Amino acid sequence: MTVRDNIAANLRALCAERGSIAQCCREAGINRQQFNRYITGEAIPNRANLQKICRYFGTSETELFRAPDEAAQHNSLSALITAKDFNPRKIIDNLNKTRPASIPDGSYFVYYRMPTPEVAIARSVMFVRTDGPQKTFRRITNIAAHGSAKWRYFQGDHKGIVLERRHWLNFVGIAEDGNDEPSLISVQRVEVLPPLYVGTALVYGIAGPLALPVVLEPLDADITPRQALRGCKIISLDSAEVSQIIKDFLETQHTKIAT
Repeated sequence: MTVRDNIAANLRALCAERGSIAQCCREAGINRQQFNRYITGEAIPNRANLQKICRYFGTSETELFRAPDEAAQHNSLSALITAKDFNPRKIIDNLNKTRPASIPDGSYFVYYRMPTPEVAIARSVMFVRTDGPQKTFRRITNIAAHGSAKWRYFQGDHKGIVLERRHWLNFVGIAEDGNDEPSLISVQRVEVLPPLYVGTALVYGIAGPLALPVVLEPLDADITPRQALRGCKIISLDSAEVSQIIKDFLETQHTKIAT
């Protein structure tokens, strides 16, 4: 069978699972006449329609191009795994049962030790609050327009939830600035004055995910969000703007990650 034949057969099978072809075209946002050419093997979807088809049917281009017998076998296995081991509703229910993480509501500076030849510290701001049964957060980097390419490397507006396991606070979020970039910060509370939260952040750089040392510093309650956002910037390692204890924790974490 040709690629066109594979796509045609797989599209017919997918449409049969969803209802009428007209309904699939309407909901996927594809012209019915053009779609008919796909399911009869007369044409291959262009890039834009291919993306619409994959998004609508919840499949991939690879699956769409498979020979029907291979696709059926693969989909059967996927369905088995999904049915037995993956229940999105249960995951959400379990999250709602968890107790809110112990980190207090408020504003925090988030310090990263940047992986650049000239060592520097990137500082963003995080807002934490109790939202029903969960702790939620919003972490903003580069709220202002900075010219540094290194700063753009770490820009983002992440929102997510805070999960606490075995005295570790895990900030699990995704960017809402258009690129859907995921992030994870795992920290433990350190009993200094004021208390700090020290650990590792997994962020995405140009070449892929990076593990970076991170420290969270609680801000005074009288600091407004606007004032906190003005603190987002790149800071040199020798600047007095960052306390020595934060620098020491960042360096210690850097050593742990490197080894």
